[in-house]
Amino acid sequence: MKKILVVDDEPAVLEYLALIAQSLDYEVLKAKDGNAAIRAFSEDNDIDALITDIKMPGMNGYQLAIALREMRPELPILFISGFFKEFETPPAILGEVSIQFLSKPFNAQQFGTALLLLFVSLTPDSNL
Repeated sequence: MKKILVVDDEPAVLEYLALIAQSLDYEVLKAKDGNAAIRAFSEDNDIDALITDIKMPGMNGYQLAIALREMRPELPILFISGFFKEFETPPAILGEVSIQFLSKPFNAQQFGTALLLLFVSLTPDSNL
């Protein structure tokens, strides 16, 4: 079972994402902002991926991703945003490996597919 850290400042969205992921057999840790996410990540070495909103007050999703990639450079990341066009290009420091994007609004199937693709991209020689 993969363990994911889901971060969104909107409580309803955070719960929606967590419920979908749990129904797909992911273990889910939730955080309401970047600081809570960094604490959770620091306390749990078994997190397999970060799913984060990009536009959040305080620390945005890109800043969070940079901070977590400093701790684990290979961490897979799924960025989600309702302002996708504004945030299409992640900071170069993140590289291009193991990064996916999902534009809001999306449905449960689209979210599940994005999670699957996030992990499939880590598997060498995978054929889909």
